[in-house]
Amino acid sequence: MVLVICGWYGYNHTWLQSIKMDAVLTWCLIPIAYLLSLFYTHDFMRGWHQWTNMTPLLILPLFFKFLIREEEKPKLIIGFAIACSTSVLLHFWAHHGLHLFSWHSTSPLTLFYTASKNAWIWWSALVLLILYKRTWLHIILMLILGIGLMYLGYLSLLISAGIWYIISDRKRLGAGPNDLWVKLGVFLPTIFLSAWVLFDASHSTLLMWYETGLSFYTKSNMPLMAEAYFQDAHFSINQWWMHPFNGVGLGDYIHAMWNEYNTHGLQVPDSPAQGFLHFAVSCGMIAVVALVMIYKSYNDHHQTALPLAIFLILHFVVFVPLISTISAAVLLLPILLSPSFQTEPVT
Repeated sequence: MVLVICGWYGYNHTWLQSIKMDAVLTWCLIPIAYLLSLFYTHDFMRGWHQWTNMTPLLILPLFFKFLIREEEKPKLIIGFAIACSTSVLLHFWAHHGLHLFSWHSTSPLTLFYTASKNAWIWWSALVLLILYKRTWLHIILMLILGIGLMYLGYLSLLISAGIWYIISDRKRLGAGPNDLWVKLGVFLPTIFLSAWVLFDASHSTLLMWYETGLSFYTKSNMPLMAEAYFQDAHFSINQWWMHPFNGVGLGDYIHAMWNEYNTHGLQVPDSPAQGFLHFAVSCGMIAVVALVMIYKSYNDHHQTALPLAIFLILHFVVFVPLISTISAAVLLLPILLSPSFQTEPVT
């Protein structure tokens, strides 16, 4: 609560309000903040290795800002979407032949990438298609990508893309709030039913969600994956509270979490559960300032793109998009390739 109050006060402070920053380049603040934390971390080499995973957030904004013309973006979008849709079809063909809806799908490797990396790539292409004009080709590609996400069991990414589709469509058509709830009422049951019946990986995901919700209601033990998620969040908040201003440094994040898990006699997970808490434990209040500055830059300069910026920031808070160079890169593509992205400040 103290950190939230400090962040809100800083955002409304006069000197911060007077700063005008480019909305694309503000995304560079995230890797820059991590880089600064390397100067006071003890395990520098581990931190440097982890920092290289998020270099796309530093390189891509500069590349798209100065080297990609606005008229080139629609071609890049459709090319990226076709490539991702082809990868979905090749995935099915490589593992199941013509049996597209086999119940033996266990999220294997696809085109040199793991299932999690593929899911982020397909999600990014799906969000980009939502931002683009709607034709039969785009609708078919969106369906293929949505089926691919259900096949891999990444329903959270599919649901987030679907909610963005409904919100952006409502904004475009000027529909009222009742229309939004009706669309959500149709979309979510359709996704849940299709995923439950057709795809084994999604079936397991839905079952875990159900057992987690039931455990909250009955106050019983929740599934191991859900319990690990909340434990990691709890331990991360503890470490953030112990180092609230500058964090522990990127290289020492794993050591700080080791201490938390070893104190409770638990095994340390392979990766953090939430991107923002990893950011906060590593960099302290700098993490809050970076996200506030990103929000502020879109609020000042690009009002039409502000909902998309908030949408992506929420994914940074809930998921772990910086775990690899692939997921870090595709997180930004919807912003960088959006054909409706404004280049001049709003007056």
